[in-house]
Amino acid sequence: MMRLTSRAIRPPSLSLARCFSTRFIQTSNSFQDNIPVSAFVENQGRSVVLCNQYHDDIELEAPWLWSNDAKWIHPTSGQRLKTPADYPGSTVQNVRLLSPGDATISSAAGDNNVIKPPPPRNSCHSGGGIYTSKQEDASDEDLVLEVEWQDSSEAPSYYHVNWLLERALPKPNTEITSQQGLRRNDELPQVEYGALEHDETTLLDLYSALFQHGAVMVRNCPTPRYSSDDDDKKNEEDTTPSAVVGKLLAGSLSHGALYGDIFHVQTMPDAHNLAYTSVGLPPHQDLSYYESPPGMQLLHCVEKRNIMGGESLLVDGLAASHKLKELAPDLFEILTTTNATFCKQREGADMVAYWPHIQLSTTNEIVGINWSPPFEGPLQLRSDAEASSSSSSSSSSSQAPSVNDYYTAYTAFARLVDKNRSSEEHNHHHALSPQLCRSLKEYAEECTFETLLEEGDMLVFNNRRMLHGRKPFEITGSNGGDGARHLVGTYTNMEETMNRYRVLMRKHGWRGGILNTGNGTKV
Repeated sequence: MMRLTSRAIRPPSLSLARCFSTRFIQTSNSFQDNIPVSAFVENQGRSVVLCNQYHDDIELEAPWLWSNDAKWIHPTSGQRLKTPADYPGSTVQNVRLLSPGDATISSAAGDNNVIKPPPPRNSCHSGGGIYTSKQEDASDEDLVLEVEWQDSSEAPSYYHVNWLLERALPKPNTEITSQQGLRRNDELPQVEYGALEHDETTLLDLYSALFQHGAVMVRNCPTPRYSSDDDDKKNEEDTTPSAVVGKLLAGSLSHGALYGDIFHVQTMPDAHNLAYTSVGLPPHQDLSYYESPPGMQLLHCVEKRNIMGGESLLVDGLAASHKLKELAPDLFEILTTTNATFCKQREGADMVAYWPHIQLSTTNEIVGINWSPPFEGPLQLRSDAEASSSSSSSSSSSQAPSVNDYYTAYTAFARLVDKNRSSEEHNHHHALSPQLCRSLKEYAEECTFETLLEEGDMLVFNNRRMLHGRKPFEITGSNGGDGARHLVGTYTNMEETMNRYRVLMRKHGWRGGILNTGNGTKV
């Protein structure tokens, strides 16, 4: 593995002089230009140290270097041919810093190739040859580290120094904080529908806004034509604007088993979903009972006639989770350690999942949220044996939260993300202080975004990050039968959407980052 260390590691002047190399490096935008970089062997060949005057020394351990040698990567598929389990125990004999033109690499096929182009930014592979998109050739300033192994039968290994620095230096914090959430007076970024299909720059603008802000508005979408003809229904996915944009974002639509790849949100009798009524919907996520819920949701307003109300609501769930951590860390912890029940059970559907409302990474960053009150089942109660075991534990921190504790934490978060609930004056039996209730109410009112979708508007948002809802509405036509509110929606998978975005960024040389998407990983 690799470590950053602030200790003053410096190479011995005599005995290991052959293991010491210094060159100047032209670095990427995130580092200083033309800085002296030194490399030397440490710990009797068990590690290599890179050092310069601007950063802490970086210690690269021999097993990590060996298993990340570019020659163990298949040259066209990018798949690994060797794993950490194959490490033969090799130690380092010597290191040198070279210009790329002086370094060759032996591929799995036995061919020798100059180690260029360098891998693009964020590449997990130490060589750039697996990328078919055009990459810049390495210049003389882009140094390569040559590692010679004690075992003379081992071919030397080569690594671009910039790639090593990128792998080792701390990643920027991508956690969504309470200050980054959408506010009630904000304006959503906007793009024009007509430019998306033919202008990749506009598509990149859509991606960037979506991953930075959590939501974007696509304007002037055409009104689709629907027919009862079966052939026309088959063509619906190719022509419906929400499906067109969804496929541009992810390559395909997703999560169509229950409602179809394309679904229609409009009032209907005997509705099997509250969305198909006129009642208000509290802020929530869709399909939380899936192991991997939808990444992006697209809602296109195709008809709005003689309707009062029905404003769409957005609340940044990741930002709200961070706010709860600030206001009430004890309640926050309960929602990270207690599994809630999410379910969809009706005729033809039986899906159940157990997740904590707030998910943390191994470094305790907030990386996911699961909040869907309309689709929550009963909290799984502990058995008598579990309760007895918990109460007899010598450490109070190991005890599972009680039902009352969970209900109190749940109520606090509900008031944080649902401003209608925050306006309730009664506190029931939940142990929420008046001061906390005021803070929850203030945040909910400030951080609930409302927008009234008009015909031709398409709201695109991150379903893993943003909670969405709707105010109740009523038909205002003279006879009650000439009003309508009709949205056409679809979903895309998060990983497929991010894949398209990253590939497009690489193609155009963009260096934009992605804030945490809420998909349960620190990405």
